Amino acid sequence: MLLPWFAYALPAVSVVLGGIFAVKSFSFLREAHACAQWPTAPGWVVRAQVKRQAADDGDRYSDLQVLYTYRVNDREYRGTRLYAGGAPQSRVAEALVEKYRTGADIAVHYNPADPAVAILEPTSFASARFTNLAAVVFGGAGLAMLATLSLVQ
Repeated sequence: MLLPWFAYALPAVSVVLGGIFAVKSFSFLREAHACAQWPTAPGWVVRAQVKRQAADDGDRYSDLQVLYTYRVNDREYRGTRLYAGGAPQSRVAEALVEKYRTGADIAVHYNPADPAVAILEPTSFASARFTNLAAVVFGGAGLAMLATLSLVQ
């Protein structure tokens, strides 16, 4: 029995999405490893807040927003970036809010080629873990569906 072409559409899209997530995950890991090699400068937290919002499904989620300043070569910079990839949410944000409370002294990792680019948590792979999981779920499901379709034929 020959299946119509559209029977392969959903598995193919799933495999492509898995591939996209895998590439993004690799990009986050590469960026995190590069940031971990950057020099550090002393800094301080200007403002830190956790924004809690309700999601469509009724659950609440949190987003940690941090504004920090640091000085490199007698020039002051400001940054907001915590991680390579994206911002932490939910439990991670709640756990970090005390670490990055307003007025806290911090070590800021900055790009030596462009000191205006900085990050606070270069060794956190939270974004890479999420995209890895998405790559496995989408790619695995797509490959499993394709394998099942090949058995049907």
